[in-house]
Amino acid sequence: MKIINTYALLALLLSSLMVACNTKEKQNLPAPATNQSEKIEGYVIVLKDKLSRRLSGQNTEKIAQEVIKDYTTKSPKVTVLSDQGKLAFSADISSEELQKINQDDRVEFVEYFKGTKAKFLDFLFNPVQTADFVDLDRYVGKWYELASFPQDFSTDCECTTANYSPGALRGIVKVFNQCNSTEGSGQARGTAFVMNPGANSRLLLTLQEPLVPVPGLYWILEVREASSDKPYTFAVVSNPFRSSLFILSRKPTLETDEEKAIYQDILNKLKKQKFDLDKLQVTNQENCNL
Repeated sequence: MKIINTYALLALLLSSLMVACNTKEKQNLPAPATNQSEKIEGYVIVLKDKLSRRLSGQNTEKIAQEVIKDYTTKSPKVTVLSDQGKLAFSADISSEELQKINQDDRVEFVEYFKGTKAKFLDFLFNPVQTADFVDLDRYVGKWYELASFPQDFSTDCECTTANYSPGALRGIVKVFNQCNSTEGSGQARGTAFVMNPGANSRLLLTLQEPLVPVPGLYWILEVREASSDKPYTFAVVSNPFRSSLFILSRKPTLETDEEKAIYQDILNKLKKQKFDLDKLQVTNQENCNL
């Protein structure tokens, strides 16, 4: 994947933010308007909190470069985007390299971003909140997709289900996704690794494509339960950039008033987390045999 002029774009973003802050503080005048629709593209690396809090911008940049070089032969340009360890860098990174970087002890996560400046600012200043704790034993099993943001790999899907099972080691989940489409039944298998042990709400998911594994972040924003000793009944999944969203249920459709109320409450919370629900599409689960 080739990233074109990412360093220049992200440097421009940082410059715009600094100009806005200086204008407000020194002149007490409204900040100049910025082009919120400007496109930004590149990888973002976030270091662990305990590391980034004690690093200056220069040292943070150095650590990020060292992390990348440990797993690649490239020398990426890195620019510090905030004093909280959030960085962006331009490099061609393979799926295998990206997975290894995400599992490094110094790294909170690395993910590819493509979107507008407004969406990137949401990531910087309004980070997605994940569940405080997820009991993986109660999370595994079969889920039905109630609604989702359209994705390139599932634009024609209906009757979508996800089956999760425990992996060989603690903190590993096996994944089997299915859907029906005009081309027949689609399937995807993969493995998810917990990135925040103790909370279990942030996972690195690698789905097996025909040629190479494709890694991505699988963040569990919320789980709902009928009782504390039974499997969760609802789950909400996304990523740090709000570019994906999946609302899952143990049932294919909402049958009771209570279930409909829970679904509406989930939507209300997603609005507060600044998700663009205009993109949300209800998944057809009628006449399904998966």
